[in-house]
Amino acid sequence: MAALKLNPMISKMEESYTVAIFSKVSNMKSRGEKVNGALCVGQPDFPPPPEAIKATAEAAVQGLTSYTAVTGTLELRQAISEYLQKYKQVTYSTDEILVACGGKQVIYQAMMALCQEGDEVIVPAPYWTSYPDIVKLSGASPVIMETLASSGYAIDATKLAATITPKTRMLIVCNPSNPTGCAMSKQELEAIAEVLRRPENQHVLVLSDEIYERICYDGLEHASFATLKDMWSRTLTINGFSKAFSMTGYRLGYLAAQKDIVKAVSKLQSQITSCASSIGQHAGIAALKCDMSYIDARVVELQEKRDLAMSLLAKISDVQCPKPSGAFYLFPDISAYFGRRTPDEETIEDGVQLCLYLLQKYQVALVPGIAFGNPKCLRLSYAATKENITETRQDTALKKAYLRGFGSSMLLMLPRKHRKQQPLALRTTTSPDGAEEATALPRQEGPVKENKLNIAGSRAYVATDEAMEVIKDCRDEKAIATANLSRAEVLSLFGETRDSVSAARRACDGFRRRGDKQSLAMALMLSARGFLELGTAGLAEKSAEEAGSAGKCHGGTGKIATCSVDSDNMRTYVKPRFDFPNVSVVNRLSCVRRCTSSPVSEMKRVWFALS
Repeated sequence: MAALKLNPMISKMEESYTVAIFSKVSNMKSRGEKVNGALCVGQPDFPPPPEAIKATAEAAVQGLTSYTAVTGTLELRQAISEYLQKYKQVTYSTDEILVACGGKQVIYQAMMALCQEGDEVIVPAPYWTSYPDIVKLSGASPVIMETLASSGYAIDATKLAATITPKTRMLIVCNPSNPTGCAMSKQELEAIAEVLRRPENQHVLVLSDEIYERICYDGLEHASFATLKDMWSRTLTINGFSKAFSMTGYRLGYLAAQKDIVKAVSKLQSQITSCASSIGQHAGIAALKCDMSYIDARVVELQEKRDLAMSLLAKISDVQCPKPSGAFYLFPDISAYFGRRTPDEETIEDGVQLCLYLLQKYQVALVPGIAFGNPKCLRLSYAATKENITETRQDTALKKAYLRGFGSSMLLMLPRKHRKQQPLALRTTTSPDGAEEATALPRQEGPVKENKLNIAGSRAYVATDEAMEVIKDCRDEKAIATANLSRAEVLSLFGETRDSVSAARRACDGFRRRGDKQSLAMALMLSARGFLELGTAGLAEKSAEEAGSAGKCHGGTGKIATCSVDSDNMRTYVKPRFDFPNVSVVNRLSCVRRCTSSPVSEMKRVWFALS
């Protein structure tokens, strides 16, 4: 069979990252795999207005299932006209409105009808992932204009003026923005309009994507671009029912513009889809006439979720994110983590790799910022249930624990007569500043050693505080137990033995209930060391004995270690066993060097054998 010949335009298009990751999440769920935080798709978690649901059923029962006019039913276009007049203070007749199969379709058709080869379309970045490819499909060229996080990603009028050329056909304004959540005020929009009013810029049209116009926070009043002086005739207003009305599957959107533009776009639609769903259009009428207090209440809930998501994000070090004033996305800069290593010894090179890692390791689904024109960021949708955000919270706590180093720290302690509660070495697999250098500290002496240890140890200490705060309300027993174990390790380093033992015992209780014997062994060994330092040798003996029993290998006959206690010298001795059936089990021996206070010579042997 001859090779399949495709339109060259296909090769110029990028696959939608949002669709690709959402498909991956859907496939995981279909296989019965749990996805704790599906925060990748821009889809509200609440149902459509009750009036719209009722109208959907009525339309089917009453037989409203035939084709409609290409531009949409007169009743729906009249309802749209009344809605825009009432809520946006902008006037369009029914002949100046076109109903389509979603906002994406009407944007595509508008580009195809108005742009051609040689034209330029200004696309502010970060941008909705489909804008550049839709521009390319029309034959025009997307001109990416960067916006800054320091200004909340609002369009800068001065930069816009410098970007416009005689070839500029159109400017895309997404307000509020997907992916940044930036909702520009009327004053900010007026600054843009002032640039467009200049005599040399009269040729530029504006595609104003206002699909999130009802989702604004903190009292911000959304302004439609067409209401600005001299902008009505040059503006294509795009809106729909997917976001505020939560009717994503209905695929219902619309264009409002001057009559000649609507006529041209309608002509194109007549050869593509003919018309939008008749049942969906009937539901759309009911949605526009619904009790808007239902929508307002959902926006209040979204603002609460925004605040929750922002508060959790703020607890993660080295992550920057402007506070969004609309839509339902966060767009944090996570580039500080590029180049760091995970507990699995995988180096995170970019946002794509980080998102895949979080999905595979922690079942948290996010979208890399490269899909939106900013590879330093990722997009997080908080249009999810609070339970979903809470579950993601737990995984964020664990991820934070590992990324900051304490979750995979491996500790060696000097004999008591040679130390003052200072670790001989602190090694992490994620290398926050100061900690990786501390790996070589056994070969260093003096102030350098102490300073680096203090840096690494202090960072780990702060991280445990923050992680415990993040998960304090969660119900995931594994998350709580793991955090308590890590907390106990760091408290032990700082000589807070009694608190360390308490945290370790809480971890033991959690791991026992879960039947996690490997983790239980680690927690018990840490308890044994703490009991020794508190002078309770009997409890130390008991904990060490239970640790040896709990540490039986899965699928093997050996124990992780043979444990014994020397109460006179205040030490826990560990004799590691290396007769394990596979390497993965050997790696679990990290619990031995992580949770013991045995003589340096013995522990060095374990250290170099296992590292």
